[in-house]
Amino acid sequence: RLISGGRYEIHLILFAFLSFMGKVFIMKALQPYLKSKLILFSIVLFFIPSILFWSSGIMKEAPLFFFFGLLVLQLLKSYQSKLKRSDVLVLLLLLLVLFHLKFYVGLMVVPILSLHLVRMKFPTIKFNTAVLLNYGGYFVLAVLWHFIRWKWSLFTVLKWKKKDFEGLAAAEQAKSYWSGMELDDNPISFLANLPFGLFNSLVRPFYWEASSILVLISSLESLGIIVSLIFLMFFIRGGKSSAIGKYSLIYAITFLMIVGMVTPIAGSLVRYKIPALPFLFFFFIERLDLAKFKPSAKKVG
Repeated sequence: RLISGGRYEIHLILFAFLSFMGKVFIMKALQPYLKSKLILFSIVLFFIPSILFWSSGIMKEAPLFFFFGLLVLQLLKSYQSKLKRSDVLVLLLLLLVLFHLKFYVGLMVVPILSLHLVRMKFPTIKFNTAVLLNYGGYFVLAVLWHFIRWKWSLFTVLKWKKKDFEGLAAAEQAKSYWSGMELDDNPISFLANLPFGLFNSLVRPFYWEASSILVLISSLESLGIIVSLIFLMFFIRGGKSSAIGKYSLIYAITFLMIVGMVTPIAGSLVRYKIPALPFLFFFFIERLDLAKFKPSAKKVG
């Protein structure tokens, strides 16, 4: 606290600035794929209530967005040009920082990197096949590690992470807690909970589950996100998405699945899922056909 002298306001300004710059980095990285739709994406990135609220305080989310934005910017820079050794070093350092801040945010990036490497190494393989091979390979490795070191396997860690949240909800008598599917430490339970996790992240909390003003706002935001995504689906153009759009969607979906399956408390879930929301919206906004918003000219008889 040599600079701030221990003043809360100085720390708050610094954290808010870090968060803002991280979002600017994300916007700058994705700008070439948005063009005239950059303003719409900027509104989503800067003004979704949960992102604006949770990333603007003295919490991990502020530096998380800063370093995550730097990582996205570096990844897109490497994607558009030949990868140098210095780029690899910067990527590794940024990933290490993310692992330290919030392990799961950095961890979800690793399969995207390996997916891109698979597609670079085997360009003739179709995208869906590459996704299946990539994530299927990680799942097989997770299963093998589960039998080698059960105590530290992915399935065991996720189970006890959810147990921790349930214990916290009981101790604090959290009114925004919901019970759902039981998550056991085995591959079958993990797969069965993935759709449930995605459902929780996108839809929860429901309006009738709101026990406070903040949870009520979160429930309205979840409804707004679903309505916005459905609206965007009606105005997307035909054809294929860019590789970056597909990577963004895969990252967002896998992120929301994992977070939603282990976080049964609305107040925590709305905070933990915010790194995925910009990329979920980016997929749809990139494919948005602005011409469909223009009224068609009537023929003159």
